[in-house]
Amino acid sequence: MNVASVKLQEYICNLFIIDNDNIYTLNCYASKLLLTNSILMILLQLVGQCSQDALCLVNKVSYHEGRLEICYGNSWGTVCDDGWSNANAQVVCRQLGYPTTGAYYRGEAYFGQGTGSIVLDDVSCVGNETSLYQQCSHGSPLSHNCTHSEDVGVVCPGAHCIDGAICLVGESNSSE
Repeated sequence: MNVASVKLQEYICNLFIIDNDNIYTLNCYASKLLLTNSILMILLQLVGQCSQDALCLVNKVSYHEGRLEICYGNSWGTVCDDGWSNANAQVVCRQLGYPTTGAYYRGEAYFGQGTGSIVLDDVSCVGNETSLYQQCSHGSPLSHNCTHSEDVGVVCPGAHCIDGAICLVGESNSSE
């Protein structure tokens, strides 16, 4: 297993780890952690943590698409597809650091049904916003008329990485 050493200074990150032919992703909030060659250290310190309003894509086929989850109340939850448009997908991709041209959404739990809370419903963005939760209109958090069969997914175009980043792909939920 190869894991690069990366120093993280209080920002939301995607960690990518390559183990032989498998690639895994871990979305996390990191605060002054030093990651070394120990996957155990990464999992013990980062799994399950999230930062308010952070987004992640889970149940991925590739690293730039998946079911959308949002951190609310220090827990990951899903977003309902009611009222979704490709403008909303552009905002998600921008917030995650991906290109936005060609971004699109997939409704009806295309990337699988989530578990736990459905955090947002009736989300509507213009498309130029930088934060889904803070700048797009939506219903009150945790107030919805949805089931997990309506969990929204997003597909962001193109490759994305930051020099020195580590990525794990293929998780089934936002804390793996």
